[in-house]
Amino acid sequence: MQRGLTVPKVFYRTTVATGGYARTLAFNPNKMEIFNWVVLEKLKESGIIHGIIDNFDMTFPWHFDNRCNDGVHYGRAPAKLTWRDGQIGHQYFLDLMLAHILLNALCS
Repeated sequence: MQRGLTVPKVFYRTTVATGGYARTLAFNPNKMEIFNWVVLEKLKESGIIHGIIDNFDMTFPWHFDNRCNDGVHYGRAPAKLTWRDGQIGHQYFLDLMLAHILLNALCS
């Protein structure tokens, strides 16, 4: 407690994955994995982190193609459009899965 306020719990989410063809592009965030862990170590040293959610391995099967994610357009709503591979684009399954993971971490 500082200045009469309760310090918030901070969880660091390590997920860094794009889907489909985006994995082969230069901006692919999984190439930032080392940077991700360096930042995490610094935050742990400073005592800021309450918990870590390493969500990459958990969600990778759904990130593999664009069926359950929105590829290079994270945060956009699903739009039943045909994508580059001729199939219908992403669904919100992954977002829902992440919401459950975050709520479990916060409530534990």
